[in-house]
Amino acid sequence: KTHWIKLKRFETLDLALVGFYRTPAGKNTPAQKFGKALVAAYEPKRAMFQTIGIVNLVRNNPLTNLTYSDEIAERFKSHGKLLRAPSPLVEYGKQQPDLYIDPKKTIVLEIRAMNIEFSANMYACGSDGKRAYSMRIGYVKHIRADKNPFQATTTEQIAWMHDLQSK
Repeated sequence: KTHWIKLKRFETLDLALVGFYRTPAGKNTPAQKFGKALVAAYEPKRAMFQTIGIVNLVRNNPLTNLTYSDEIAERFKSHGKLLRAPSPLVEYGKQQPDLYIDPKKTIVLEIRAMNIEFSANMYACGSDGKRAYSMRIGYVKHIRADKNPFQATTTEQIAWMHDLQSK
């Protein structure tokens, strides 16, 4: 018999939360819950945020025993953080969220992603008009209370990580 152990390497990214997707009301889900989040890297040369993927917020935070969805919803109750229209400081690509977030007043999430790949411009990170970077199988690891959105992983760092994976 042969037994295999499969090891997977994940990249760690600190990304700004720039939008929410509501989870439809269901059997075990209350209406209007934030089920998923649109996250973005920072592009310092143009002072813009560029989306790179969507993460599930309905995961338990082992430190608080609450879901990230509940914790983040609590942080965004204050007035002025949620927007009805896209922010001019965010490049969204083809993924438009249900609710937009003011990127200057957002939080940073530590995301673990299996890898960084190119997509057909679903997102805007490093877009060249034909393709853009996206993260594969990303999930929330922590809320980074110690970082502001302008300290998020940059688009240049994303490109560097992608190049390292390709070698």
